[in-house]
Amino acid sequence: MKNGEEGMDRILWWIFYFLTFYAFIPGFVSRVFGFRVFRRGLAKREVALTFDDGPDPEYTPQLLDLLNSYGAKATFFVVGSHAEKNPELIRRMHKEGHTLGIHNYVHRSNWIMSPRTVKRQVQRTSDIIESITGERPVYYRPPWGIVNVFDFAQLRHMQIVLWTSMFGDWKEKVGVENLYRKMRERLAPGQVFLLHDRGDTFGADPGAPAQTIEALERILKDGRELDLRFVGI
Repeated sequence: MKNGEEGMDRILWWIFYFLTFYAFIPGFVSRVFGFRVFRRGLAKREVALTFDDGPDPEYTPQLLDLLNSYGAKATFFVVGSHAEKNPELIRRMHKEGHTLGIHNYVHRSNWIMSPRTVKRQVQRTSDIIESITGERPVYYRPPWGIVNVFDFAQLRHMQIVLWTSMFGDWKEKVGVENLYRKMRERLAPGQVFLLHDRGDTFGADPGAPAQTIEALERILKDGRELDLRFVGI
């Protein structure tokens, strides 16, 4: 019985060490020290809008219409499986001058995938985007901003992009007014806003993107009055 308990303890310690060096330390280093990641721009007037999880056949066209009406540009970190099903939206993003980045082929954390699987996910999504636009993406945002120790090495040809501000816009309970207030408080040059244009990801609410679009319209108006420019990364 004692040997069995010792064996289980060793296994648990190995799991702890693995998670620490594979996931927790790389995540901490990238977020705190900015190692191999882009988080904040050096800008006089520019604000970067970024959108994760899309494209979505209902909400992404509405968002593109809104951005177009204000002459605003954004970066879309698309999920490959959604891009594959909605090539016309990827084509439109590219045509209208937005930047396309990768958010894995499926929305799954890099912490629970092997390095080989992560690499395949990125490669597959890159191939899909290139087949639609003729250009390979150079920006990558891992789901939930979570990296593992191998991402830094095997994705060295890509720029990992995190954010300066996120607002919980994937939940409907945040509400339009609260969402707008949070965004307005952080509206300043060099900011990288994390927003979402799809609501069927795990943990998200289906109607949440409608609130994001409504709050964003007010932010775009404010930005125009403040002489700010909304740009891609």
